[in-house]
Amino acid sequence: MERGLTDELARDAKLRLVARVDATLAAPPHGFPHVADPASGRWRTKPGGAWADGFWVGLLWLAHAATGASEYRRAGLEWAERLHGCYNLPTGDAPDAELVWGDYFLLEALLRRRGGLPR
Repeated sequence: MERGLTDELARDAKLRLVARVDATLAAPPHGFPHVADPASGRWRTKPGGAWADGFWVGLLWLAHAATGASEYRRAGLEWAERLHGCYNLPTGDAPDAELVWGDYFLLEALLRRRGGLPR
């Protein structure tokens, strides 16, 4: 039995990722998806500013990269814009500060570019 990431596993992961993103976009959450109930798959959300918010945006960009479909790009831009300004400056004492602030400062840099986020 072959171990590791096979082409078949990679295709299956891509299909599952896109299906989950599609299901979430079909019933858009009121906030950022935070955690899902393992039995129902239903998202619990937060309004913005939680450390995991960027993961949802990342899933949208992965779906766009996997399919080339413009709706994922459009959704990625919209959700990324929602993150803009929802964090205070870091205190540096949070255990997940690097996760939040590294991604957040990259987003801020993109938003402050002349012309905003790449279109």
